[in-house]
Amino acid sequence: MEHNDRVVDNVPVTPRKKKPVDFFVDCPCGKRTIVDAASAGGTTTCACGQIVEIPLLSVLRRQAGLSAYPINPVTVINELVTKGELPAGKSCLRCRRTTKDIFHAVAYCESSVETHPSGDTMQGVADAIALVVDVHGVEVDPGPESEIKGNAVVVPVPVRVCPDCRPRFERKLTLSLLLVAAIVSPIVGWALLFALSAWAALLIPFGGLLWLLRRAIYRQHQSTLRTLFRRVPQYDELLKRYPDAEFARERPLPPLVNAE
Repeated sequence: MEHNDRVVDNVPVTPRKKKPVDFFVDCPCGKRTIVDAASAGGTTTCACGQIVEIPLLSVLRRQAGLSAYPINPVTVINELVTKGELPAGKSCLRCRRTTKDIFHAVAYCESSVETHPSGDTMQGVADAIALVVDVHGVEVDPGPESEIKGNAVVVPVPVRVCPDCRPRFERKLTLSLLLVAAIVSPIVGWALLFALSAWAALLIPFGGLLWLLRRAIYRQHQSTLRTLFRRVPQYDELLKRYPDAEFARERPLPPLVNAE
């Protein structure tokens, strides 16, 4: 293994170095000058001293054998998944062993933001409580209508993962237990503080520590997933556009109910 290789879950990962595309313009003298995309539409000076006009970026890209305009990786991935061309190959993404199992994952690239006219930051908490109460059949006041800003970008990113490596992609149980413990500990601490002794107050900061621990484990898990998903060229392009994308198992859609 080379010195610059990375190791993810004891599996060496060699990062691919993608050579940048060279754009060029030809001078009437016969010499060729390399230019970058930022200079498209301007001018450059040839080694002979002549001023040479640089075509538009779409022309430069066609000359380099590329499409006239960059294609959004989200569009490419959606089309390949729809055609059944992803996941490609027959090897597990992590251990490279042959497998027929597919891990249906999604990448959360961007999320929409819900805002409220009142600007009250506690409105989101109130909405969550109202939702829980409403589920149990109690009528509640929904409050002021909220506004959704931005578009959620969720992309299907299926990969082949063998049964032995699947737990590396799913740590739902560990994270869920830590989340429950982080929420319950302060509540129990405050309850016991008034009922028993001051020692129960230690449960309050303990809940905060559990929350920080869960967050650290989650971030490390996402970093590992990003490194693994970069092995797929299409997902590598997606992460170049959305470097902070988060991966999770795809949730099955609820069954449709026909309204009579």
